[in-house]
Amino acid sequence: MSLQNSKNVLDGGWGWVIVVACFVAQFLAYGSPQSVGVLYPEWLHAFQEGKGMTAWVGSLVSGVGLIASPVCSACVDNFGARPVTIFSGVMVAGGLMLSAFAPNVQFLIFSYGIVVGLGCGLLYAATLTITCQYFDKRRGLALGIVTTGTSAPLCAHWVHTKSPCSVLSCFRRRKSWNAKAQVWEGSSMPLLRMS
Repeated sequence: MSLQNSKNVLDGGWGWVIVVACFVAQFLAYGSPQSVGVLYPEWLHAFQEGKGMTAWVGSLVSGVGLIASPVCSACVDNFGARPVTIFSGVMVAGGLMLSAFAPNVQFLIFSYGIVVGLGCGLLYAATLTITCQYFDKRRGLALGIVTTGTSAPLCAHWVHTKSPCSVLSCFRRRKSWNAKAQVWEGSSMPLLRMS
C-alpha cells in the first residue's frame, strides 16, 4: 500500500465510527459529573453536612481527572487505548454504583469524587489518543466532535429536566438521591459494551 492510500484510509471510513463511539463514551461518562448540580441539594439534605464539605464531591470529580492527566496518558501509552477505555468504564460505573450506597459525604468524596473522576480522566485520555490514531488531515474536526461529548450531557440534561414527564423530574418528586444515582450508574454501563 502506498503512502497516499494510507493517508486516505486514516481520514475516513472506520475513523468516523471511532469518532462516534468516542463521542458516546464521553457523553455517557461525563453525564453524571457534568450534572452534579442536580444531586448537590439532595446530598445537602440527606447527609446534613456543610455546603463546603459537600461541594468537594463535585469539585473533585472534575479536578481529579484533569490533575491525573499525565498518569492517564502514560497508561494509554503503556497499555493501549482499548484496555484503558474498558478499565475506565468499570471505574465510572463502579464508582457510581458505590456512590448510590454512600453512608456519608466522606465516602461519597472517595467513590464519586476520586473513583469516577479518575475513570473520566482515563476515558478522556484514551478517546483522544484513539481518535488521533485514525485521523491526520481532519484531526481537528474529529477531536472537536469527540470532545463535544463531554459537554453534550449538559444540553441533554437541560432538555430532559424541562419536559414535564422526564424520568428525573419523577424522581425529584418521589425518590431519593440514591435512586437518581442508580439511574446514572445504569446509564454508564454501555461504556463497557462499547469498548
